[in-house]
Amino acid sequence: MYDAGIFPDWWKLPPPKSDAAWQNISTVIRNNDPYCRGVVLLGLNAPVEELKRGFAMAQGHDICKGFAVGRSIFIEPARAWLKGEADDEATIAAIAENYKEIIDLWKSHG
Repeated sequence: MYDAGIFPDWWKLPPPKSDAAWQNISTVIRNNDPYCRGVVLLGLNAPVEELKRGFAMAQGHDICKGFAVGRSIFIEPARAWLKGEADDEATIAAIAENYKEIIDLWKSHG
């Protein structure tokens, strides 16, 4: 991407599977783009246990600044709401609880 002249403010990446991958990502960004703000992890509708592994792997890599895991937070409550199995209040409460769970998970690994 950098060779193509693309310099994003943020990289949104799926969680790398190894410490070496994180080190390579950090090196590439630092060597090519001093203005990049960092990496946020994508959730890709992953279950909480998978997010937990990704967050744990990110720990200690200061290039990773946060997460963008929308579907992991809202997809199941939205499905229930669309099927008429949950009302507005229950859907909002479920999404809020899922979001809180993900935030707590992130904080426990930061």
